[in-house]
Amino acid sequence: MIFLISFIIIIIFFITFIKDEIIKSSVRLDLDKTSLIFPLAFVSTLGIIGVVSNTSYYLNIPTESNILLIYIIAFISIPFIWKRKILLKIRIKRIQLTMIEKTLLIIILYMGFLYIHRAFAPWSDQDEISTYGYQTKLIANGFTFNDKIDHPFRPGWSMFAESMFSYFYYIAETTIVPKLFKVLGIFFVAQLLYFLVVHLTKKRTLGLASSLLLLVTPEFSYIASSLKTDNVLMVFEATSLLCLIYLFYERNNIEAKLFKYFSIITVIYSVIGFAIRLSGAYSLLLISTTLFFILMRKNYKQAMSLALITSITSCIILMCYW
Repeated sequence: MIFLISFIIIIIFFITFIKDEIIKSSVRLDLDKTSLIFPLAFVSTLGIIGVVSNTSYYLNIPTESNILLIYIIAFISIPFIWKRKILLKIRIKRIQLTMIEKTLLIIILYMGFLYIHRAFAPWSDQDEISTYGYQTKLIANGFTFNDKIDHPFRPGWSMFAESMFSYFYYIAETTIVPKLFKVLGIFFVAQLLYFLVVHLTKKRTLGLASSLLLLVTPEFSYIASSLKTDNVLMVFEATSLLCLIYLFYERNNIEAKLFKYFSIITVIYSVIGFAIRLSGAYSLLLISTTLFFILMRKNYKQAMSLALITSITSCIILMCYW
């Protein structure tokens, strides 16, 4: 329970932080756009938890001890939340949905029911039983890098995703809770996609349709609620790519210094994706180089600062590849 409360506190911290940064920017954006703010806050919280758990795993600090760091981070976040508490006010707006939009929304909710229903199965496939879920369970029970619990067919590969979700197994002693949070991550990506499409096209129907098309991807029928690392990689890769598209679209409306801050967060998302799976290197290369050259055209010093900060941060996040 303490962990879940800490998780929520950190999410609230990121909600207020993102809103505060949007206010400082020159981007004309409704602060009640929860379809942008909530997904970024959720993914950022997962990222923080992942960095703490992964670093602790390779430093041979067991879960029962390093989970205290999450509590400390949550406690430290409270004064910053209190300082920006006015940003937690959300104005509820009544909107009129067309018949097509209502239909799309109902189907999206039905897809959510299907994913959650599947998540309540303790195990989904053999890979989950013998590898990913098994290692998540071992890390939750105190196993660390020195215990040599490498992937049987991929010795030396990253344990970032397994260690990240070991906290959820640790507090519940079941695979169902981590599965539910993985499903939640997929839906936050769909929500972020909805925001981006509506922001670019100004058409809510297209936004709902794009989210639905993402959720009906055939592979999600078993991957979305699985303990395999593919879905975690997709959450961070998709978030970073969607942020890249948004920053590219608004590049002329955001000043160089603030653009650097947004770029750092976007690159870190992609670095975490690379930490989860080696295949994340492709999106990391695309995102980091694109943002660097965009910022280079705006301000050379800020571009160099972006490269320096993300390089130092990457060294910590990518400890799994040292």
